[in-house]
Amino acid sequence: MQKIPEQIKEVDQRVSDLKDRSLAWDKDIDSIKKKLLTSKNKIDEMENYARRLNLHFLGIPEEAENVGRGRNSPLQFMEALNKTHILESTPVDLTIMRAHRVPAQGISNAKYPRTIIVSFADYRIKEDILTKAIQKRFFLLLDKTQILVFFDMSAAAAHQRRDFIRLVNSKQLERGFNNPVI
Repeated sequence: MQKIPEQIKEVDQRVSDLKDRSLAWDKDIDSIKKKLLTSKNKIDEMENYARRLNLHFLGIPEEAENVGRGRNSPLQFMEALNKTHILESTPVDLTIMRAHRVPAQGISNAKYPRTIIVSFADYRIKEDILTKAIQKRFFLLLDKTQILVFFDMSAAAAHQRRDFIRLVNSKQLERGFNNPVI
């Protein structure tokens, strides 16, 4: 019977020691979570920086780059498309660094063509093309086919932008520089 109070004290001491350790672990875990969040944000910023010169072209039919021209690449097709349909009135040296179709994921859906991502050499050219697309309500026509033009951004940035637009619309705020919220 005399050992029981000693054992209870020993168990209490062990529990107390474990609580102290768990508090220290909680601080370490919080620190690691903060570092992880910071790293994720940096990675997202770097991804968006790498995409800053890119545009998405949606709706260009599959194999459109091969019709009547032999076997051309999406790069050659986009250069011709930009010169003839987008920047037809602007004398500009159009330099496209890369152009490719997004790889198909899972089951290919022939109903919707894959997106073409175009990376321009100069930010001003990308902005000129985007300005022309905005003037045409973000779509162009190619052989009676509607082509949509969008920014290229990471999924996290797109989600943040969507949430911000919802916030602005829910507050019924006027968009512009005069509003301090925006």
